[in-house]
Amino acid sequence: MYQYSITNVAAGGSFNQIISNGIVDPQELVVVPLINPIGNSTTVTTLEPYVSPFDSCPGTTCPYASISNYQVQLSGQNVYQSPITYDWDAFVSEVAQSGSLNGAQSTGLMSGLIGEKEWSAAYRYYVTNLKRRIPANNMVPISIGLSGVNNTSRAMNYLVFVTYKRKIAINVIDGTVRRVAQ
Repeated sequence: MYQYSITNVAAGGSFNQIISNGIVDPQELVVVPLINPIGNSTTVTTLEPYVSPFDSCPGTTCPYASISNYQVQLSGQNVYQSPITYDWDAFVSEVAQSGSLNGAQSTGLMSGLIGEKEWSAAYRYYVTNLKRRIPANNMVPISIGLSGVNNTSRAMNYLVFVTYKRKIAINVIDGTVRRVAQ
């Protein structure tokens, strides 16, 4: 897993960041919107939401955090045909395509724990399936870019996680681990 931070995106401001210059065989991109502690605090000391004892982050995101004109680029090619306003339907579609639910045995959200209301209010994770590419390009390092507009009334930070695939072999006799070529 690769992690990147986009910080201090002003209310209504746009961002366009290169997340990585080269990741081989990326699988998913997850964006976690968090409120920026600077300018949103009434005290002298400011705490990042994920270290504050008074915040449920990163179990939840910033309430009603919204990104419009959301676009992900893989080696300069757009993942979405045009920039989208990421909403509940896009989230359900991306999670279903990723194969991450019940070991790819389910085609949709079956547990009913997170519905549209909960996702909009507190669990607004932005998931993008990065497996939509030609299989021959899986072993080529791919640059990943992310752009969008902060649709909230506060400055935001975005934690970006990219999962990528690796294969290893474990020798059960002596416990040695080695990386296997894809």
